[in-house]
Amino acid sequence: MSRKYLQINQVDLDTDGWTVIIQVVEKGHVQFGRTGKKVPYRRYVFTDSQGTIVGATAYGSQVEFWEDRIIQYKRYYVSGARVQPANPQFQISEYAFTWSLQKGTLVEPFPEKLPPQLPCKIQLQEYAKLRAFAETDHLQNVIGVVVHALPPKNLSAKSTTKELIIVNAENKPMILTLWNEFAKEEGAQLASTLPTGNIIVAMRVRVTTFNLLSVTTTYQSNIMINPPMAEAATLKQWYLKHKDEVSHLLELKVYKDPEFLLPPPNESEIISVQTALKNLHILKTAWIRGTAVLTHGQTSYWTTVCQTCKKALRAQVGWIITCTKCNTEGPVEPWCRFTLGIEDNSGLIQAVISGPEAEQLLPMTAAQMSLNKNHLQTAMEVEANFEKKHITCFIRHYIPDYQDGDESGYAVVVVYINEENIEPEIPVDETATLVHQQALGKQVLVEEQLTPTAHKLLASMLDTPSPAAPEKGKRTATVAVVQCHLWRAFAHQTRQNVVGDITSFVERVAWLRRVRRPLQTGTVAKLSAPENSPPPPTEKVVASFAAVSPLSGPAKRNIMDWQWTLDFGLDIGTLN
Repeated sequence: MSRKYLQINQVDLDTDGWTVIIQVVEKGHVQFGRTGKKVPYRRYVFTDSQGTIVGATAYGSQVEFWEDRIIQYKRYYVSGARVQPANPQFQISEYAFTWSLQKGTLVEPFPEKLPPQLPCKIQLQEYAKLRAFAETDHLQNVIGVVVHALPPKNLSAKSTTKELIIVNAENKPMILTLWNEFAKEEGAQLASTLPTGNIIVAMRVRVTTFNLLSVTTTYQSNIMINPPMAEAATLKQWYLKHKDEVSHLLELKVYKDPEFLLPPPNESEIISVQTALKNLHILKTAWIRGTAVLTHGQTSYWTTVCQTCKKALRAQVGWIITCTKCNTEGPVEPWCRFTLGIEDNSGLIQAVISGPEAEQLLPMTAAQMSLNKNHLQTAMEVEANFEKKHITCFIRHYIPDYQDGDESGYAVVVVYINEENIEPEIPVDETATLVHQQALGKQVLVEEQLTPTAHKLLASMLDTPSPAAPEKGKRTATVAVVQCHLWRAFAHQTRQNVVGDITSFVERVAWLRRVRRPLQTGTVAKLSAPENSPPPPTEKVVASFAAVSPLSGPAKRNIMDWQWTLDFGLDIGTLN
């Protein structure tokens, strides 16, 4: 008797004698029931040639039985699995059933040397949009190249974490935190094979404001390593072309940089304090704008923390301790921390602020405050010299571990100071060809951040030394000017393509894309070749632009610094 081969969506409670050719998309870790006898189980996700997916589970002794018989990404003939209605809370597709792999279920290998690309569509989230899901229960799928591994952390006898740095084609390195079994298995494997540039798809990870903005595994997550997907192959090729650029970003540690992870918002993203108070318990995070004020009754504006994990400790500055939170040995350090009020015309919200974000608002640093043993006197001095500032900040809602019921609080994740006296943008005549750096009347800082392709395009780069970082409280804008001579690389391209390449190049070189608004390219769009122009091999194209760059470190950040001060002009000339 011949078999009855069906697709997944053709199998229901009344279907008998069926066989489906499936491909294994996910193979989860062994988990245990949270109640009763805590029976072990393992979850799988299967797909068919039409891209329909179904969840399948093995329980008890069947977990070990199928351990080596079902391999991720391979294809199998599956027959006789138990079909059950899916719990709507955990339903993973429009297919309304789940399968159980029991005794008697038949799983036979499909005869082929290599499995095909996965036919199912996986919805991948852009890194730039992740902040909209921070601290919510909306889990996201992300793809990335594993480019770096941080040391593992043993938080307790039962909890271990491994932090990996992943990057995608948006060129935005981000921390992925793997917990427990993910840290021990996938984390160890990926950390030991970093030079290969493994591509991973992190399924159903949580977006958190820990590490400013990062993603972390949950019990529902799955890590797919080098999956047979078109997106993975495309990302691999991108990484091979941009490996040097990614390495430079890692050297800058942009995965810990507030301006890089949480740049200033668009006006449409900012809500009033009143709206935040009403909705943050649902939204979890929000951008707000207002005046920074100190709340009454604070006796100290700093605390002592572990140098590694920044968790508060009841210890003296300078003690060498083994932290009870992260189990690392190191000195105790002072850490700025206090309750900040943010006030606008609709109301006042109080939020905890700490670290460099807090320190930039106060007249003295945590280290300076720690020198005075009289904390109350120091607090009074801080309050006496505190200057109200207009700020824009990203805040989150949280429920303290020690609180029950509806008690909750707010914390500032990142803050930007809005200076009122900012120099206006310098107008540029569209007929101008180059902007001379002396005309800017400012100290020039040239920051080279180019792709390998861009390096090949550059025939010369303006190279001047970097100025020293300003002292705290004396933030100054720094102008970056890059003059790019793009020579014979464009010799055989049309002028339209040249314009497109220059636009793409300038957007990439522009301070790691950390700008508040896109580069204005009006002059480029209007580029036209003069009559009787020389043939392409003798053309040179000169692009010049300037931007106000944010300063790194504890210096105060100014939201207006993200705006461009100059457009750029182009000059087509003839090589001598």
